[in-house]
Amino acid sequence: ATDVIITPTKEVSDYIFNLVKILKAYSKLDGKTKKEVSYIPLLVFNRAKQASLDMRLINPSLPIEKGQETKASRTADEVKRIYDLTEEEKGSQAIFIDTFQSSDSKGAYDAVDMALGQDFAEMLYPTAEGEGAKKRFNLYDEIKQLLIKKGIPENEIVIINDIPEKKREQVFADVNSGKIRVLMGSTQKIGTGVNIQERLAGVHHLDAPPRPSDLEQRDGRIFSHGR
Repeated sequence: ATDVIITPTKEVSDYIFNLVKILKAYSKLDGKTKKEVSYIPLLVFNRAKQASLDMRLINPSLPIEKGQETKASRTADEVKRIYDLTEEEKGSQAIFIDTFQSSDSKGAYDAVDMALGQDFAEMLYPTAEGEGAKKRFNLYDEIKQLLIKKGIPENEIVIINDIPEKKREQVFADVNSGKIRVLMGSTQKIGTGVNIQERLAGVHHLDAPPRPSDLEQRDGRIFSHGR
């Protein structure tokens, strides 16, 4: 296993600093109010997880500077490296991401606004408005496009969410045969009880599932008992 470390950008550091401010404000609430808004620490945790993956999960319109390293770009680099190394064997790879889609935050924004005030709501849910503002960002789609730009054929890359459930067994068979070289999905969809290990040469974890057993399930796709 190899840990890949990416230096947080200023945007990530500033956002995490604001999350700490929100938790401090929450800690100063009286007991009754805390109980009423007990969901706030969970919202903060989820937003921190999104920010650590890609700030565009927080603000889909956030520009990425040319040459800026992100988890998506670094993942694409690693996947292409292994793809080339295992070309002769048609080695396949799995990319796990559980938090992959930016969300409509209107309801949560209003709840935090009511509990802590507008300033804290805007810290937690910064938005870009006006012409050109993007509504959603999908990390699977971003990585797929980066891989295609690096020369991996689109038909060798599959996002399991895009596949109807009744056709997924064929996808897994195609991963085992080497027809599909890159498979992306969540712990739930490709991490439990899925047989894709015949040619699996790499497993990439962009986030960590909350339960250790879920991580074991992910790794079980390549480190199976008896192999």
